[in-house]
Amino acid sequence: MTIFDLVRLAINENLSGTAQLRARTDAGGKFKLPPSPEQAQIFVLHESGYALVDASSVQKNGEITLTAWARIEGTVRHAGKPANGVQLELIQSSDFRPIEYRLLATTRVDGTFEFKYVPAISETICENNGGQSATSKRLSIKPGQVVDLELGHSPASSQP
Repeated sequence: MTIFDLVRLAINENLSGTAQLRARTDAGGKFKLPPSPEQAQIFVLHESGYALVDASSVQKNGEITLTAWARIEGTVRHAGKPANGVQLELIQSSDFRPIEYRLLATTRVDGTFEFKYVPAISETICENNGGQSATSKRLSIKPGQVVDLELGHSPASSQP
């Protein structure tokens, strides 16, 4: 399993089973890996997108097409007012194995937030309220999509 850091677009060496082979592309986008006796997958991270493909398909056609990142932005309001400093977490809801990720964001003074590099799969966004999930919403993200969300809650109505 590989865990990657989408803030820096890098594989997190401290938290993951590390890839056995690595390569960087040249200026023309080309790379070379030695043959692997096992069935292997190639995982690509780039600012413009990502890919997870079987090495055998790359050997056949010689190309990897990236899937565009999606972006999630929005505002958190509590009782109708912008909520500053709210911790948000984006959790993968679908099986994207062998890749696993966890995205975190904190709202700004005006209640706004952004997740910049979001894989196009099913995810759940959760508002973390002192270890308890206060608000959550399931999302189905498409490649290149910009999702605008309004999150938060109104105070519970008090009973006399």
